[in-house]
Formats: sequence, C-alpha cells, structure tokens
Amino acid sequence: MKKLLLSLFISTILFSCKEEPEITMNTKFNPEKYTVHLIMLENKNKLDNGYELSKAIKENPSFIDGFTNKTYSEIIPGLMLKSKEQKKIRLDEKKKSDELNQKIITKLEKKFKKKVDEFNGIGWYYHKSWGARWLNRKGLRADINTDGYCYLVSNYHSSDWLFHTKIKVIVNGTTYTSSEIKRFDDSNKSDNSGGKIWEVIQYSKGRDNGILKAIAKNSDKVIKVRFIGREFKDDIILSSKDKLAIKDCYELSKALR
Repeated sequence: MKKLLLSLFISTILFSCKEEPEITMNTKFNPEKYTVHLIMLENKNKLDNGYELSKAIKENPSFIDGFTNKTYSEIIPGLMLKSKEQKKIRLDEKKKSDELNQKIITKLEKKFKKKVDEFNGIGWYYHKSWGARWLNRKGLRADINTDGYCYLVSNYHSSDWLFHTKIKVIVNGTTYTSSEIKRFDDSNKSDNSGGKIWEVIQYSKGRDNGILKAIAKNSDKVIKVRFIGREFKDDIILSSKDKLAIKDCYELSKALR
C-alpha cells in the first residue's frame, strides 16, 4: 500500500512538473490561456502588443467569437484591427467627454473666484455665494481645488459653543451621518471674536459619507441639518443658497476630474 501511495505521489509530481508545450504563432487559440499565450508571444518578439491584445479581449469578450481551431497567426490580424477600432471609439468618446466637460467648466467658473498657488500650480475655487471666509451663519459649504478634489464643510456660528464633531442630514427621506471629527483633529477648527464663535469642520477624504453628493442630487428638496455637539445639538433647514452652491461645486468637481 505504501509503495502504491509513493508511486502515485511521484507520478503527481512528475506530471505537475511537465513544461507547457512551446507557444508559437502556429499554436491553436486557447480561450482559457490566451492571455498567457499572447504575452509569451510578445516576450519572444513574435508580437508587438500581446498585453494590449489580451486586455482588449478581456474588455470585449465577443472578439474571440469564431476563433476555435484557428491558430494565433490566423486570428491576430483580425484581433489587432478590432483592437484599433475599439481604441478609436474610446478616444472619440473621451474627446466628446472632454469637450462637454470644458463647456461645463466654462459655465460654472463664472460662479466662482479662483486663486492659484504660483509655486505648485494648484489653486482653490471659492463660490461667490460664500467667498473665502468662514460663514457668519449656520450652514454647509464645500471646498474644491483646481484638480477637482472636493469635500463638504460644516459651519456653525453662534454666541455659544456647541463643540460639534459631526453632522446628521436628512435628504429626501434618507438620513446621512458624517464621520466624527474630534476636536483635536486638524480638520476641526474654531475661533471666536466679539462675543461670537465659529466652529468649522472639513469632511475631507470622504468623511461626509455621501452627504455632499446627496445634497447636490436633491438641491430642490427641503434638507434638514443637525449639528451634533458634545452635549447638545442644533437643527437648521439648509438654505437654498447653500444647496445650489454645493450642487455647483459637485458638478464642477466632476467636470475637472
């Protein structure tokens, strides 16, 4: 019994160690291994763009229809033609998309003031509804840079501290809650002057948890905002000015990216 098991074990090893037959242009197309085969042919200088062709097939599985029992030398010319046609379609679509985005950018930029850092070339857009300073009221706003990076900002202004660390928003019947931004976090800022206080939180890195997008997509709806503090909370109805400005920021962000 032991000899039989040993024999089977050795046979398994020998079988697994067998090398795959050499791949040439005369090898028949294998729908399960075409990716490896095309790249191997490229490595042997038999093909200029094996990686690109394998990628094209993955993106368009219908490319391999009718390839059964045909050699790589027979199918590659047709495959290259299909790949080039697909690439042209993508380039044409990108061109149309870029032109449309540029029209959107040109239209929306009229609603913003832009300040660019001369040293790094990156700047920030400031919506004319808000300006560059903190708001002297309770509300929400958004910051957006020239690369299209955009995030939500909560602005609490009052005569008493709330020490809010997150917000909850009801949009079209759905409740969204931001991540909690602790008081010691660099994104949680505050100031006071003349008996008034400002608490400003930047929900960068997606910490708004979808609130900005929800507001932008429902700017015509009533939106309720709750500032949640250490012990207390404060509710407001988001102004139409804030809703429309946030929508502008969201759309400009998408066009810039």
